[in-house]
Amino acid sequence: MAASNRAPVLVLEEDFLIALDLEEALREQGVAEVQVVSDVDEALALLAASHIGPESLRPLRSAGPGKGLDYPALAGMVQDRKAALAALPPLLRFYLSLGGWVSDHAVIDPQLDTLHVFTCVELARMPKARRESLRALAMD
Repeated sequence: MAASNRAPVLVLEEDFLIALDLEEALREQGVAEVQVVSDVDEALALLAASHIGPESLRPLRSAGPGKGLDYPALAGMVQDRKAALAALPPLLRFYLSLGGWVSDHAVIDPQLDTLHVFTCVELARMPKARRESLRALAMD
């Protein structure tokens, strides 16, 4: 078994049995923390509790009053991690699986009826095997 010093991993699977298999496989590969999480409040609470980036790197708040959504206000206990994870957009889940992080707030866009979340993926935090796989894809 590999050393248990890897970044936490969020499993991106809605099917419970597949998620269990993935969790087991990740743990066998040395991943110490595997999170498996369907509603928006749970998803935002998960971001707030586990994925906010370093204060020195987060973007400043520039939206006017009523246009921002603070994660810390939602950061309670996540009751169902699988449901919360499933509620996140697939691309965001992928970035988080690479060791990515988010800012401590989102900007509400009423014209597009969506939330914009600043997301950062630091290459240094990305699992080595994933980083090498992505580099190989980029070279093709």
